[in-house]
Amino acid sequence: MRSRRPVDADRAAPISAALRARCDRICDCDRDDRCRHIPCDAARKPGEFKLAIATASAVAVIGVEEGLLLAITLSLLRHVRQSYRPHTAVLQRDPTSEHGWITVPATPGQQSEPGIIILYRFGADLFYANAARFADELRALVDDAPVPVSWVIIEANAITDLDYIAARVVLALIDELARRNIEIAFARVCPSLRADIDRHRVTTAIGSDKLFAKRHEALAEARTSAKT
Repeated sequence: MRSRRPVDADRAAPISAALRARCDRICDCDRDDRCRHIPCDAARKPGEFKLAIATASAVAVIGVEEGLLLAITLSLLRHVRQSYRPHTAVLQRDPTSEHGWITVPATPGQQSEPGIIILYRFGADLFYANAARFADELRALVDDAPVPVSWVIIEANAITDLDYIAARVVLALIDELARRNIEIAFARVCPSLRADIDRHRVTTAIGSDKLFAKRHEALAEARTSAKT
């Protein structure tokens, strides 16, 4: 049986601190180190929860350094998977709050405001591997909307990059929706995404007046346009 290598105390200290911080977050330990319960991590972020449990188990079985290397590898694989299949959602008004929003799964039949808007959130950069899913989900939302849609607004705060192939997909979608008299706009556009949108001529296709820094600005324009 292979013996574990001793870990230098100076090197182990930051690793141990990181593990302790993560465990405190998961187990909700109080000041007396009594773990009261495991809160919402398992339900709200099951992937992150499983990764943390795997890391703690690996450290206990094979050692600190080897366990952390395994955790890094698993984390990288998880992030790659999330880029290929990012979280998506349709935003709807929170009935319990005047200005709040809730997210619901981006499944056909969901709509943000009847007859006007689908407010669609895409949770990753747009690139060749996920662009088809982006377009397919939006088509399904438009096709199966309970009331015909006049505007689609992309909540783009999680999109910082748009590659060439994804831009071609977006341009084709813009043209398709335009033939159906449906406007498409981007809200919460960051500078890096704006640079890509300009470079790939998406701005030319939809107009600079369809790019908004804030969500409420895009919604106001859509509502005004729908009334005219």
